[in-house]
Amino acid sequence: MTEDPTVFIVDDDNEVRSALALLMESIGMPVETFASAQAFLDQFNPLRSGCLVLD
Repeated sequence: MTEDPTVFIVDDDNEVRSALALLMESIGMPVETFASAQAFLDQFNPLRSGCLVLD
């Protein structure tokens, strides 16, 4: 079984992060949010597929 691609949202503005996550989740996309690029890189797994949304 393969994992669905994830939308990774990186934005330092909590309200923007939350709004984008809500939008993506409303169309059934798995979402992970991060407050900084470093937070994203700390958990980055190059074997996972997805889309990176940056501010």
